[in-house]
Amino acid sequence: MNKAYPDGLDDHDHGAARTTSEQSGTDLDDRLQQLETALADLQSRFLFQEDTLLQLDDALVAQQNTIDRLEKMLTDFADKVDQQLHDRQGGSPEHEKPPHY
Repeated sequence: MNKAYPDGLDDHDHGAARTTSEQSGTDLDDRLQQLETALADLQSRFLFQEDTLLQLDDALVAQQNTIDRLEKMLTDFADKVDQQLHDRQGGSPEHEKPPHY
């Protein structure tokens, strides 16, 4: 015999409501687990990107230091070549400017 409840539902109907509630709780637990997994994935990706960005920054700094060093070497080399050309031309009277210049 079914027991009657004030809302007009019998035992069978309340059992179904409990099952739906339990399913709802299970669905909520599943959804929460999915969100936690997605959050962990996002955190992992963020850390990987942050590490990659730091590596790229270090590489960029090293490249700029190399460029600065090479520019200084090139300037020093150009100065030496100019000095050698000047020294060679200065010893030869045909390359000297006449006194009236």
